[in-house]
Amino acid sequence: MQDLDLAKKYFGKVESSNFHLTSLLAVPFRRTPLFAPLLNVLHGLDGLLFKVPFIRKQAWFTVLHMSEPLNKSA
Repeated sequence: MQDLDLAKKYFGKVESSNFHLTSLLAVPFRRTPLFAPLLNVLHGLDGLLFKVPFIRKQAWFTVLHMSEPLNKSA
């Protein structure tokens, strides 16, 4: 991903966390007793699926964790 490559130019450590792929399927059940258990199962499935690199790009959103800024003097 271009954003990650760009971030690596300015930070020594760049990590990403991906959220929500199959868990979105629970939304229609949000006002039923099935919502919480279904969401837990789908969230677990997301965790397994996001171990596959090309599936990570399909996440509903991604959070970037950037640390160890590199000193880029002009």
